[in-house]
Amino acid sequence: MQFRRSFSRTILSLCLILGVTLSPTLVLAAGNQETAGSPPTQESIQGQSSELPDAASEVSTPQQSPQRIVSLAPNVTEILFALGIQNRLVGRTDFCDYPAGVSEIPSIGGGMDAGVEGILALKPDLVIAPRDYFTASVEKLQDLSIPVLILDTVTELSGVFESISGIAQAAGVPNRGDALVQSMKERLQILQTELETLSSPRPRVYYAVGFGDGGDWTAGGDTYIHQMITLAGGENIAADVSGWSYSLEKLLEHDPELVLLPGSWPAEDAFKVTPGYSSLTAVTEDRLYTINNDLIDRQGPRSIDGLVMLASIFHPDLSPEVRQALTSGSPQSQDTIQSPEQARD
Repeated sequence: MQFRRSFSRTILSLCLILGVTLSPTLVLAAGNQETAGSPPTQESIQGQSSELPDAASEVSTPQQSPQRIVSLAPNVTEILFALGIQNRLVGRTDFCDYPAGVSEIPSIGGGMDAGVEGILALKPDLVIAPRDYFTASVEKLQDLSIPVLILDTVTELSGVFESISGIAQAAGVPNRGDALVQSMKERLQILQTELETLSSPRPRVYYAVGFGDGGDWTAGGDTYIHQMITLAGGENIAADVSGWSYSLEKLLEHDPELVLLPGSWPAEDAFKVTPGYSSLTAVTEDRLYTINNDLIDRQGPRSIDGLVMLASIFHPDLSPEVRQALTSGSPQSQDTIQSPEQARD
């Protein structure tokens, strides 16, 4: 069924996307003297040491700013574009589909591992990859002394800022990274200040990553998306579980006032008619919202857009003036700063 195929692709995309932001440890490894999980020594890298922002550990960087970068994650690709160094991007994955100009960049494929031969053909001087995926390819690249920036998973928005700063520094454009992070933090502060003034309560929210025969899947309390829902002024009904697995029984027990559905696959009509869901308050009050889930799945420069999108749905009384202020500096403001009615369309 198309429903199941679309759901499977969504889960694969989510796995790739959510495993690709920086934790406090950032490792740039080349050669096989060090394992992928430990910071390399000066002797194990052909490069120079530099200090990373905040809690990041010492990292070794190429002797010159990399000019041929391969990205193995969608949010990394978006970060490189936001930093204005997309001209250095020579390879990406099939899942790297934003912004529009990315279609002109060769893809190395879309599976759970990348072809080393395809990457080598692009002659990269830096490959940026998530730690938990593409493991075999990364090890082969390290054996061939190709610099690889290995990124760890994080569950907080602060990790997005560290990702941007770390990638910018590895690319030799730290000032651009600082400017982008500062712009995002300023927009976040505007939103948080506005939410503190609103009288509307936090709505009980459920993010339906998957449902039906394949089981119920959502963002638990230890996930990045949980923090996004919370920062946007919502109450995640799945905050008391870990990971992504949920149950229909729990869903009925907590009875969300509002359900978010990923726009990457058509699900709203199916959700309404699937047995067990029709009695939910969100269904009976017609408060199902199909969203651009890339804005909350991908931990990158559009994350603040994702928060504004959610806040506009959770709190319709968010002032037009604040929405306009938040539009300034947005990577795709016309697409994401929406009213709840627009988000539904």
